[in-house]
This record gives sequence, structure tokens and C-alpha cells, in this order.
Amino acid sequence: PSYSSSSSPASSISSASALSLTPHTPMLDRDTGGADSDADETNDIPLTSPTQPTSSSPSSQLTRAHPQVMTLTSPTKFTASEEVLFLEGDVVLRSEDVRRLVTEEEPAASWFLWFVASFAALEGFLFGYDIGVISGVLLLLRADFPSLGEDEMHSQLIVSAVLFGGFVGVFFAAACADVYGRKIPIILASVLFVAGTSVATFSPVGWVWLLIVGRLIIGVAVGFSVLTVPLYIAELSPMAQRGKLVALDELAIVVGIVTSFAANLILSYTNVEMAWRWAFGLSIVPGLGTLVGFFFLPESPRWLLSQGRLSEARDVLLKVRNNPETVSAELEEMVSSFNNFVSETTPIQMSIDFNQTYASQPKSFLSWMKSYVVVFQQASKPLLLAVALAFFIQFTGQPTVLYYTSTVIESYAGNTTHTTPSTNTKVLALSLLPMLIKLIATALATFGLVDRFGRRLPLMVGMTTMAVVLVALSAFTFFNFDSVSVLLTLLSIYVAAFAVGLGPIGFVLFSELFPINVRAAGQSCSTAAFLFFNFVASASFLSMIKIIGLGGVFVMFALVSIGGVLFVYFLLPETKDKSLEEISELF
Repeated sequence: PSYSSSSSPASSISSASALSLTPHTPMLDRDTGGADSDADETNDIPLTSPTQPTSSSPSSQLTRAHPQVMTLTSPTKFTASEEVLFLEGDVVLRSEDVRRLVTEEEPAASWFLWFVASFAALEGFLFGYDIGVISGVLLLLRADFPSLGEDEMHSQLIVSAVLFGGFVGVFFAAACADVYGRKIPIILASVLFVAGTSVATFSPVGWVWLLIVGRLIIGVAVGFSVLTVPLYIAELSPMAQRGKLVALDELAIVVGIVTSFAANLILSYTNVEMAWRWAFGLSIVPGLGTLVGFFFLPESPRWLLSQGRLSEARDVLLKVRNNPETVSAELEEMVSSFNNFVSETTPIQMSIDFNQTYASQPKSFLSWMKSYVVVFQQASKPLLLAVALAFFIQFTGQPTVLYYTSTVIESYAGNTTHTTPSTNTKVLALSLLPMLIKLIATALATFGLVDRFGRRLPLMVGMTTMAVVLVALSAFTFFNFDSVSVLLTLLSIYVAAFAVGLGPIGFVLFSELFPINVRAAGQSCSTAAFLFFNFVASASFLSMIKIIGLGGVFVMFALVSIGGVLFVYFLLPETKDKSLEEISELF
């Protein structure tokens, strides 16, 4: 049947106050439009009322297979093949439209949620510190580990061990996240960060392999945090602010990178004996802080709901939302996504039948493994999009160049064979400038771009800029320009372009694309791809430079950047202003 309205529901009523919720419209008789028919007698014929325009009026058509027409005060359940319709004046509204109009005020993050998200992002700070510290430590280690200056393979292993460990750790993290909740893997990440950092810090002089083992343990911690922190923040966040809240993790990563570059510079300048031990060991303090603090933070409401713990999920939402009146409608949408039925009451509140247990939610590690099968069966498209996005993040080159920033700059600013403390200090000081630019750009993207311009536009602008700068860097290298200032300028623009696009938005999308029943498993696949591609790129970077030269590597990165722009333009959907449940319906 077709229903007429003078305009679409969204445009017919501009605010919740304009919608009168009094039960003035009777149930319509299926034959006469009278008021004595029961809901189960409706069939597929056009229904009109004296207050509705006829189908001949120039109005939009709302067509549904099995509608039930009722007043707002009549509660019912509906399945995926049914919708509740409300007659209000000359407009026919679906239950979804009424829910959105009644809750016109969008759910907003409370100050407590900003605190929780910022504290969770400390795990990102640890990851960023570890990324950045190794760039300078590779210079500081040479005095105590002579083999690093003789064989680039050792340097590549020290860098890439973290990424290989992360690749392994992300799968265990996903299992923990689904079985034990989102908090437990973050706590485990803190434990592993402290343990791995301690091994690396106290490695005996010359024991390269023990240093690599410590970095491998740190990598497992990275796998746990990189997967779970964006997932945890996204599931706590309201739709309108989810982008910037999740991007806090990327901002914290960049803060960690800048902090590590500054620490390396200060340690090199002060000429502390075995400065590399201090450079590694400084991250133990924030690691212990997150380990203790996370015991007092709330669990993800969506995970609680998936376990049938409705009252606990509601309590968490009440803490992390600025307006408690939006919580019922938001919780209702979550449940509707989980098991495809909702109970409507007046006022809009929850009344959920939990007799249908969420059997799809894993209860053990063995049953959890089946969720990977579900990912490939039911979420293949978001999985392919996420893996492709991970590829473009890594092979546009910025993360890899970041690991070797000091090495690249050293080739222009110092002697690579006979480094001295003064040379190291100069190189580390110069390396800090692009990182400060990256920090400013990331902050701009987090608070000004992600939720204002969406996901697609910053990605395309960022990668286009990266491609142009990479071509310039390639020319700079091919023609042997000997200007450190030009090199620093180009590197600064390059990292800034990454920071407003792929940097923060990549992990935002990883946390958004997958449906709730396979979100942790799906995000583990995308994060594993991210770390695997990072491992391949970083483990081969110095070797590729030997084969095709630094200019050739930059050309390769530029071509990948152009491919990334085309990928976003033709294939990647926009997720701005959509709830996680609505994003799931895109696929």
C-alpha cells in the first residue's frame, strides 16, 4: 500500500516541539477508514484519513510491505518486515521518524566521556612514543651496539619487531575484546607495554637479540591497544562527536611521537651515558598509569548490551551522555540492530524481550573463532574496504618515513659513518620540526575536520597533497639538491597532509565499518592488515632504497597515493552523521 504525506517526515516537522503527541488519530478501518478495525486486519490497500491528502496530491509516497497504522499511544512490536506508522495531521510517520523527532536533540558527550576517551588515548600515546623513540634511538644505540652501523638488517628488525608483534597480538586482542569486554585487552596492553619496555631498557650492551625480544613484546601490546582503544571509544561515543573522540587516539599517538623526539633530543644534548636506556624507559610511567586507571573506567555499553546486560549498558550511557533524555532512544536503536525487534511505548522507552539470547555473541575463545567465518560471510565488503584502506595508509609511505626520519635527514645534515654527539643532536633537532607540524595538523583534523567535513573529503585532499609532495621529494633526491631546509619543508607538508587525512580518519573508519556482532573480529582483521603492511614497508625500506634509490621509493609512494584518491572517490562510503547501526546497513 502507499501512504501520502504533504512532504517527507524530516522536512514536514522541523522540531520536536512541532509534533503533537496526543492520541487524537483513531485506528483506521481497512475498508472504510473507520475507527473499529484491529491492527491485525490491515491488508495491502491504500489507507487515507480525513486529515490526510489523497494520493493525487503532489506529495511524497511512503510505501511499506506490511504496515500497521496506530496512534502514538498504542505499543507494539515489529520485525524487519513490518514498520509502525503514526498518523499525525497530514503526515504519515514511521516509528523511526517519530523517534528522531521526539529526540530532536542529538546525544552529546558528557565531560566524563571526554575524560574517558582522553584517558584511553594514553594507550595511543604509548604507541606513538614507541614509534617516535626508535627513530632517534637508532642513532643513540650505535655506540653500544656496533653491529647496527654495519648491517641494516639489525636496524630493520629492531623497528619491525614491534609491527610483527602487533600483527600477532591483534588476534588475541580481538578474542579478549569479544569474550571479556573492551577494558580487559586495554589493561593487558598496559601490562605488556611495561614488560616489553623493561626488557628493552635493561638489555645488556651488545645483546641485539634481547633488545629485539623486548620490542616484540611491545609489539604485542601495540596490537592490543591499536585494536581495542578506537573500538572502545567509538562504542561509547554519540554519533555527532564520534569522529573527533576516536581521533583523540591518533592525536595522542602524535603527541607521543613528538614527546619521544623531544626526549631523544634532550638526552642527546645532555650527553647522558647510555641515553637509549632512558629513552626507552621513560614510557614505563604512563604505562603504569593506564594499567591502574582502567580498572575504574566503564565498560562499552554496546558490549554489555550484546551480553544481555541491559541495565548496566543503560547506566554507562547515562554517565557518558550530556542529556539523559536521549539515552532510551539511543539504547533502543542499539537493540534494534542486535535482534531486529523493538518494543514501542509512550514515552519512547525500552521494553525488550531478552528471551532470545544473543547466541551469535562469542562466549569462549573456541566459539569466538567462528566470528571470523561470519566476517567473511556477512561483512566481506567492509572488510575489503578496511584492508584496502590499511594498504593505502602504509604504502603512501608516511609511517615508514617516520621511522627513518632521523636517518633520512642525517644523510643530508651529517656523516652517516662517523656520527658524534653533536651530529646526533643536530639531526634530532631537525627531525623534531616535521613532528611538531604533524601534531598541529592532527589537532586541526581531530577538532575541526573529521566531524565537520566527513571522512571522504579530508582523505582525498590529504592523499592528493601527499602525491604532489612525494613527486617533489623524488625530484629533490634525483637532482641531488643539497638543502636541508627544502627537505624539511617538503617533509613537513607531507606529514601534515597525512595528519589531516589518512592518519586520524583511518582508525575512525576501522571502528565504524563493521556490524556489532563481528565488530571486534572485523576490526582485528583490518588492524592486522594495517600492522602487516607496516611491517612489510618498514622491514624493506632501507633495502628498497639500496635497490631503487630514495627517489624511486618516493615515486612508488606517490603512485599509491593517487590510487588511494581513486579508491576513496569511487568505493568508500561517507559515514559522517550516521550511527554505528546505520553504517552497518550500508553494506
